[in-house]
Amino acid sequence: MEAIILEKETYLPAVVLDAQNERFEFMGKSIPENASEFFAPILVWIDNYIVIPNEETNVKFHLEYFNTSTSKYLLEIMRKLEKLYQNTDKAVMISWFVEDGDTDVEEAGLDYKAILKVPFEVITVDADGSIVNVIESTTPPRNGVTANTARPSESIPQNIRDLAKELLNMGDDLPPLVPATVHHAETVANDTAAADLDVVTSISDRLQKKLNQANETLQQQAEEIRQINQDLNFKNKELQETVDALTKARAGRRAATIVLFIAVGLFIVSEAIEWVIENMTQNVLAVYWVILIKLLIALLLKPIESVLETNILQHNAKASVQED
Repeated sequence: MEAIILEKETYLPAVVLDAQNERFEFMGKSIPENASEFFAPILVWIDNYIVIPNEETNVKFHLEYFNTSTSKYLLEIMRKLEKLYQNTDKAVMISWFVEDGDTDVEEAGLDYKAILKVPFEVITVDADGSIVNVIESTTPPRNGVTANTARPSESIPQNIRDLAKELLNMGDDLPPLVPATVHHAETVANDTAAADLDVVTSISDRLQKKLNQANETLQQQAEEIRQINQDLNFKNKELQETVDALTKARAGRRAATIVLFIAVGLFIVSEAIEWVIENMTQNVLAVYWVILIKLLIALLLKPIESVLETNILQHNAKASVQED
């Protein structure tokens, strides 16, 4: 029969159902939006498989987390495997793998094991997948039916159940043994359904608690990240201000250097003009003109430095944008 191989996704587990290569595995997280749609083909595949099964069937579950709807379908899958084990002579084993220290998933596996009459082992593994310990392993007898560990209710078809109810209504027209047998079948089915409901409810409550704890942890981590981001933004702002101050200081030094050369040049020019005026003219006001020229030069140095500093900063900003 054709194998089912599904890759692991964020909220869906990896599934391998390959009878030819004897691989039956469920791995990862199982939080499907539509559990019925996801598990429907899997259940059909298992129904077809148990008609002509392998001599040995070892189904491995290694789930990090699963929601309530998944827990119901997992139990339904296990009930089908239980039916295969109880109604045939084939070897069946359910292996429930759990990360060492994950008590919630571990106890979920133990809950499943407690109500199933099929070989079941709970195994802890480390982060690398190596086996740490086999917590519990059981091999129940075949065809041993009790009120709490009965065959699944699906083994009693609905038409038979309806017929049983009709037989019960016949009362005295039936041999005494028939009502007792029918009552026993109904009791077994009801007890099995009740046990299944108890397990699913217990697992659901435990997983919901785990989910709440995970959400609280995520909220704490989100708050820590928010605080870290605030600190980083503040430090980035301080760093940017420091960089801007250093850039401005560097531009100021370059502008001051240029102004210094300009001042020296203007001073030399003014001295030359003063010598010309003193030696080639007899104008009394010439001295005042020289003083005025030097004063203008002194007054212009600071504005020139500011203009140069602004131009240098603008040039550096454009160069930085082009590099980015």
